Amino acid sequence: MTWPSSSFCRRGAGLCLPLPQVVCRQAGGYWRITPSAPFSRGLTSGSSVVFPNSDTAVIPSRYTVLQRLGGGAQGTVYLVRDTRGGVGNRLALKVCAADPDTQDALRHEGQVLTALGGLCGPRLYESRPRSLVMDYIPGQSWGMARTGAGRKRALGWLRHAAQEVALLHDAGWCHGDLKPDNILCLPDGSARIIDFGAARRRFDDAQATEPFCVNDGQYWTTPAYAPPPRERADIRDDVYSMAVMLHDVLVGKLPEGSGAACITPRPAGVSATGWTVLRRALSPDRTQRPWDVMALVRAVIPSGFTFWLRRAA
Repeated sequence: MTWPSSSFCRRGAGLCLPLPQVVCRQAGGYWRITPSAPFSRGLTSGSSVVFPNSDTAVIPSRYTVLQRLGGGAQGTVYLVRDTRGGVGNRLALKVCAADPDTQDALRHEGQVLTALGGLCGPRLYESRPRSLVMDYIPGQSWGMARTGAGRKRALGWLRHAAQEVALLHDAGWCHGDLKPDNILCLPDGSARIIDFGAARRRFDDAQATEPFCVNDGQYWTTPAYAPPPRERADIRDDVYSMAVMLHDVLVGKLPEGSGAACITPRPAGVSATGWTVLRRALSPDRTQRPWDVMALVRAVIPSGFTFWLRRAA
């Protein structure tokens, strides 16, 4: 089976990219989603994306599939309408793959979203063994939205994302997989974090989190944004991931290996203090990293951007 290009097939709970309207029908035991207009990349008009029975069997009958929002090896996210009225006209429905590890991760994500109750990330409305129904967030991933947006807007979105991460930490959780695909940028300039399948519970007395491992004890994370080592996650790993994205914007590339920020020249507009904080946040030794993700952002964001960020907040 051939899937469409990565321009609109991306993983993440609630990943909501603006795509052409599609028409859904059930034919021969499969969902065929046919674009009503040509995509800029991927399928052409008249082509069909065929989804296996494993998805259609677990999509509750009360939901009408409007659009495929994204997907990957671990599952697919759809834009759906609740035919019974329910909580809203449009919702995001995440369907996971049938293997036990993926179902465990989805169940865990549902528990995290239930505990958060909409404090940050999408609000969860329904949880089943292989599906979650949650808020539809009409935004683009930070990785896509920052293209051509300029440094100010890219940093503004990261500041909003950091505010959500701080709320998550205050609520007793560590996200565990912060990366460009798991930050959604909204039209109003704000940003939301998504995909809580790797989130861990933080102990009040140890600033640590309950280990939640899958795939023979390995965490589901993205290597470029995950700090070494990964035996036990805590909130300073989220700080590291945020520092990687800040480094990408300010320097123009990802850090190249452990301690790379120490040898990269300080970019123009970043204070010596801010650069020192960023270098600490990128340390392979988590004891050297700051605990507070907002303290990192405030220190690193160039002073010339302060007014713009205050207006965007």
